[in-house]
Amino acid sequence: MSEKRKYKRLSQVVPVRHRKQKEANVKSSQALDISTGGMRIASEAQLEIGSELNIEMHINKSAQPFYAKGEVVWLKEKENKTFDVGIKFVRVVQKTEIEGF
Repeated sequence: MSEKRKYKRLSQVVPVRHRKQKEANVKSSQALDISTGGMRIASEAQLEIGSELNIEMHINKSAQPFYAKGEVVWLKEKENKTFDVGIKFVRVVQKTEIEGF
């Protein structure tokens, strides 16, 4: 079976905070893998496909956080009532361009 992904994935658990655009509630989760084009997170909340998210990630503990706008592109419910969520990065932003963090 050949690899169909456009970008190579970094399989590293990274702390992530996210919130739906136009909502105030910030959720904490973990990115399970990250690439240039997006990431997969573990979430206790069911996010709708197409949801637009504001994202804050700490890829390196000693570096400044990374901010992005993203879109939920897939969702998979797991047996323990949590979700794997596929998020496509729409664009990288400065902290001043993103609200809620």
